[in-house]
Amino acid sequence: MVRVLHFVRTESRGFLTSGTLVNMGEPMLLSSVRGISALFVLFSVLILLPRIASAEERVRSRTQVLVDAAESSSRFTVGGGVAVLEGVDGANMGVGGSVGFAFRVSPGSPVFLGMDVGYNYWDVRVKEQQNGTEITRTASLNSLQMLASIYYRFLDNQDAKAHPYIGFSLGPNLMSGDEKIKMGGSSVTAGGSQVALQMYFRPGVEFDLSRSIGLNFESRIGLLEGNLMFAPQLNAVFSF
Repeated sequence: MVRVLHFVRTESRGFLTSGTLVNMGEPMLLSSVRGISALFVLFSVLILLPRIASAEERVRSRTQVLVDAAESSSRFTVGGGVAVLEGVDGANMGVGGSVGFAFRVSPGSPVFLGMDVGYNYWDVRVKEQQNGTEITRTASLNSLQMLASIYYRFLDNQDAKAHPYIGFSLGPNLMSGDEKIKMGGSSVTAGGSQVALQMYFRPGVEFDLSRSIGLNFESRIGLLEGNLMFAPQLNAVFSF
């Protein structure tokens, strides 16, 4: 039996020995085709947002919508959902949750800046046969993210009960994981940890339950060091 007692970075295709869970051996984000495509989409969104904001402001002026002087300027969110992460052998389903805080950049502005802290966990078990021998692979991955966020809230100062929004988050993600491969009467265990770059596009819609409490659903779509990630989440929103 061979057992690795300390976290090490293996020489295989992925972060884990057999690459069961995540392919961490790809080129850095900015040099990957998906990374370049994602940045292109980001730049397009950043170009379009000011125009959207300007158009909505003209609509507000024409309809003479008044900004409530007592409007909330800060928001706290907490929630959870599923997390689907692309791996070498296909998509892996996990769970996750996050808490976030954001503040309005100026009175009456529909733009919010803030920070999100989240955690995701994946656990995968695969059995296969090779030359009549059963091989069992058990892999787990923990992910702690700290992301700076910006989002634009549509219909922000209007009497609507539903408010679509679009956001973007970017920041570091501390990843740690291990994998155990069992073949016949022997087994090998390996693992490691590293800091990766994570980015999310965050389209969603928020529903007002009262003046200070709401509920939102957002489809977080992004990259975790070049691996596609989809993490829809349901959140409670508290405004103050």
